[in-house]
Amino acid sequence: MLELTKVQTGILEAFFDIQHKNQDPSRGISSYAIRNQGISGRTFDINKDVLLYNQLIRIIHEEKTGKQNRVYYELTPIGFFSLIKSLSKDDSAILKKYVKFIPYLGERWSTYNQILKPYQFLLPRLLKRALDEIDISIQYRLHTKDNKFRPRIEEITKLVFEDRGLEIKQSELYYPAKEEERGIAHNTFLKKKEKLWKKFFSKESIKISNRMVNKLVFLFYFNAIKLEHDDRFGFHIFNDFHVNEFEDIKMEIPKEHEKIDDFESIKNEFKTKWDNYDKFWGTKRLKFASVIMKDIFEKDDLLYLFGDGFDPLRTAFYEKPTTFVEMDKAFMKKMIEKGIKYGIIKFKKTKDSETESEN
Repeated sequence: MLELTKVQTGILEAFFDIQHKNQDPSRGISSYAIRNQGISGRTFDINKDVLLYNQLIRIIHEEKTGKQNRVYYELTPIGFFSLIKSLSKDDSAILKKYVKFIPYLGERWSTYNQILKPYQFLLPRLLKRALDEIDISIQYRLHTKDNKFRPRIEEITKLVFEDRGLEIKQSELYYPAKEEERGIAHNTFLKKKEKLWKKFFSKESIKISNRMVNKLVFLFYFNAIKLEHDDRFGFHIFNDFHVNEFEDIKMEIPKEHEKIDDFESIKNEFKTKWDNYDKFWGTKRLKFASVIMKDIFEKDDLLYLFGDGFDPLRTAFYEKPTTFVEMDKAFMKKMIEKGIKYGIIKFKKTKDSETESEN
């Protein structure tokens, strides 16, 4: 995902504010409306292309006014995620302002807050973690072998289990070249990208955006469940740093200086954090996880979304880390319970009175 500058973050903030106050969002946002938010026309023009290219905004229609064409834009979900990712870089609490616009989470956020008190600060951290794990890159390529433009959109999910990293990539989107465009030089193709923005990507990017929304929601719920099974991950989210950070600091201090005041202060700080985490781990953790799992299985569309994100992980984690095995068992147990409830899975007695399942 594009690393936003302060100016680009300001432009996307202006888009967000206008879009959610607009009585008719389908009309779009003109550059004139952006100027009314304190963004100069020149500043918008300088940054417009890179925002379009990276699918953070998109053109939804044009309107002829006299001799000029007025272009109307909208903030895409990818742009929305980039915005809150940029704003929450130093303070994840900023996400509270925007979470109500995220499907499912917006409806249940206040409930999750109530359950986690006084540990509700974990919610924006879980959401920020999901944002950090999801990425998207845009590449425009010309593939002459089959005479197709290939603007490549690659979605990347980065997950870590027990210090084992994994990247899952999904791509790509093709634009078939017209007969007169075949064999076109690569440089010429790049010059034509605005045409793709206006016609092809302005429509097809909706599919990409919808998948990104689903993936973000999946990752939040996935990490919330992971919080139940992975002590190391839980402590990382709880304190915003890795469990082994204390040992790393200790190793950096020469043995003869281990009793200096600063080091004692570090030890006390870590002890306090561990004590607080132990209280969370022993009280709120299981209650929160049970509500999360209940929400997933009570809403069929959320269950489908979660299952769609969870299934590829079974293949990707061929040699499954212990944590993932535990999560997989918990998920499949709930799936079986739901199957029995709806009559999808039935049980019958065998001759020796043992029970076996039949699908």
